[in-house]
Amino acid sequence: MEGWTTLGRILVVPAILVVLEVVVRVGLVNPLFIAAPSSFLKALVIDVIKGPLLASIGATLQSVGLSFIVSTLLGLPVGYVLWRYPVMERAYQPMLAGILAAPTVLLYPVFLIFFGRTTGCIVALTSLTAIVPIILNTRQALADVNPTFVRVGISINLSDRQILRHVLFPAAVPVIFAGIKLGLIYMLLVVVALEYLVGVGGLGFFISDASYKFRIPDLYAAIVAVLILSAALMYGLNRVQRIVR
Repeated sequence: MEGWTTLGRILVVPAILVVLEVVVRVGLVNPLFIAAPSSFLKALVIDVIKGPLLASIGATLQSVGLSFIVSTLLGLPVGYVLWRYPVMERAYQPMLAGILAAPTVLLYPVFLIFFGRTTGCIVALTSLTAIVPIILNTRQALADVNPTFVRVGISINLSDRQILRHVLFPAAVPVIFAGIKLGLIYMLLVVVALEYLVGVGGLGFFISDASYKFRIPDLYAAIVAVLILSAALMYGLNRVQRIVR
């Protein structure tokens, strides 16, 4: 049964591509709106080999990587502080929940004033968006740890740092990484959206430029590149989680 499930997952993407190819080939859809998979997959290979798409992927990866570093280095300690001091959690969690629900990407004109049309603008706004789920999940993960584990650690004379390292953190890893994964999703979405809006390079700008110039195969090739990049980043994060655990 599991084999059939795996086979279904593998075949679903080729099946969609075949159907899309047929729909475009028989003229049911105008190729100016949707490119045939054969054309945009060819464009994907050509654009990667020639360099422009590869450079755009590198620029997007740089922004996502910097945002990831900032968000995790700040989000994990802040989440711990909110758990450690309940009064701060009661004071700031509603505000953080509000930021999480708000379309913070619309703040980009304000960030443009302070940072200009630079990578710093993208990293700053992306970090603001992605840090919130990391903070909230870290606090919740630590709060959900069974108190018995902590009492056992205290009974064998572990220090606070040792309890955090050997008791709290291992038990909280799954929920913490769920927050990091959610943050990573926000990072990629906001980075590509800002690149599209601000025009400072990256996959978002590549998509905007291809759309403006009606290079439809290149447009869909860049969209496929975003999907592949997203899957690769999530796969890498899952691997890191298994190593940490």
